[in-house]
Amino acid sequence: MARIVAVKNLGLRHDRFGHEDPPSHVERRIAAVGSQLADRFSKVLDDLPGRPRRPNELTDTLGVNRSISGRLLTATDANDPLAVVHTIPGPDPLRKLLKAARRKGVDAAIIDDAESTVRELELLIREVAGDRPALDAIISSLLPTARAKFELNSKYTVFRGTSLIKGVMADTWLHTAMVHPSAKSDQHHDVAHLYGTLGLRRLRPGIGIKFTYKQFGTPKQPWRTLDGRPAEQSEGNELDQFCTLRPAVLTQTNTGEGAIFALAGDAIGPQSAVDKIVSEVRPQAMGRFAADAPRNRKSLFVSPGIPVKALVFDVLLHEDVYPGAEPGLLIYDTTVEGMASVNDPARDADRLDLRESLVVLGRGIEQCELDVMPKYQAMLGRAGDLLGWDLARFRGYRCTIQYPMHGSQACMVFTAPPAP
Repeated sequence: MARIVAVKNLGLRHDRFGHEDPPSHVERRIAAVGSQLADRFSKVLDDLPGRPRRPNELTDTLGVNRSISGRLLTATDANDPLAVVHTIPGPDPLRKLLKAARRKGVDAAIIDDAESTVRELELLIREVAGDRPALDAIISSLLPTARAKFELNSKYTVFRGTSLIKGVMADTWLHTAMVHPSAKSDQHHDVAHLYGTLGLRRLRPGIGIKFTYKQFGTPKQPWRTLDGRPAEQSEGNELDQFCTLRPAVLTQTNTGEGAIFALAGDAIGPQSAVDKIVSEVRPQAMGRFAADAPRNRKSLFVSPGIPVKALVFDVLLHEDVYPGAEPGLLIYDTTVEGMASVNDPARDADRLDLRESLVVLGRGIEQCELDVMPKYQAMLGRAGDLLGWDLARFRGYRCTIQYPMHGSQACMVFTAPPAP
């Protein structure tokens, strides 16, 4: 049974509960306005004919939009004043509602008090945030119940715009990293990567889609595919048999140090969707021990090359790889400085404070079921056979991110033991 790891972005605070810092001036002001809004609009509702407490009833009574009615009722029922401000309609809809309530005979003093609080809400929006979406972003960082929805909606908006501009999207970016002690070096581990896209498709005609760029190691340590071919040979992929959709056909352009692989053809739309998973085996790619005390982190990372609906990032570690170490998760913005090292304090400023989490999969590939790829476990089994690795001795971890930000880098981080 998978379990959630109690770790998110390492070292970042995600909510206002349980920490020792006192509430900020901004938080106190938002809470004060929220308390007033809940109190005074509850009095408006209580003074309406029939005391409506359901959206349909309030809509019928005041003739206002049902969405506005629902948000007002949810806000006045909220226990947290921050949730009141986050949920309640904006100043203009509230004023229209109060005009309708005045016509229905609600006491003038109650209406005047409510209108005064609406003006306080308006000042709060203008002086603290500038506009309502910015205020919602502030509240979402303070209110855990609102944060997940806020982040998901925001990430979806970025995904949608980026995919339309770039003219490409995929349902899933899958990246699996398997780490095994090197047979040739007692100072290193070998790493095998299986990665690619599921449901890859063009959205607009004439769009070139770069699937990946590969560098191929060094003459002493060349990268190869699972079945032993040079990494630059991607066609006839051993993993095509595990795809759910038609395997993509790639074109290749050599660059000297590596090659660019791009999606062949010019088909567009959902019916053109394809899958493609490729492999790279990198010998002695990870150090077995910490470089020194300040640099004791080892990581594996993924950065989706195209806009995707979901990222699935699995790391499978042999039992002799960082034994006893549980992973953490770091997410970086790479748009200015490029890929980040988790041991570089200068890159802490590029960290993204997102509420993503890790799941412990357990030992063996039997725990690695993946709904979006029915043949995933069979693919892992085949990879283990080709590598000669006993995957029953591996423990697994999974990070799933909905609408990962294009240009972000998700790192699964482990603390390495000191050198003997």
